[in-house]
Amino acid sequence: QLFKLGSIVPSLLCGHDQMASASASPAPYFAASGASALAFFPLWKAAVIGQSGFEVGGNGFWQKYLQSMKPPWRGSLAVISGMTWGRAVIFYGSDVGSHWMRSQGFSTVISSTLPSLLACLIAQIANQPFTRASIMIQRPGEELAKRTFPTLAMLKHLATTRGLGSLFLGLDAAIL
Repeated sequence: QLFKLGSIVPSLLCGHDQMASASASPAPYFAASGASALAFFPLWKAAVIGQSGFEVGGNGFWQKYLQSMKPPWRGSLAVISGMTWGRAVIFYGSDVGSHWMRSQGFSTVISSTLPSLLACLIAQIANQPFTRASIMIQRPGEELAKRTFPTLAMLKHLATTRGLGSLFLGLDAAIL
């Protein structure tokens, strides 16, 4: 039972002896999620650049990875923070929710499925506006990317020019 799906990442940081207490503290979940977000930010950036029709320089995976680590880092704080808290909420919420549901007598299938789905849904809905704004400021030549807080500037721009609903464009695909 130590190797529930949501417990794998924190167990790597804490060790198996500490997993019982890891559920009580979200700290190992945030630490693992933060390390993962830092490591995968260049891949996110390269994907965003590629999806916008531009190409990341370099030949081969590692050259492109290293190229994606270079500035500009527009919106990187929002992206890395969102990745970190979102993953931590999903893993921690899945573990705590699953444990609670089992203690209330729910089946293993329900207890392992519902908390994960709910935690993912919450994280995705909360992160979507920041994800959308962060992607939009990656466009080369974007004027709002030059602001002190480019993600917040883009959020405000989207909300005032296209309405609040525009902040959640792409949410349906993200949830699926």
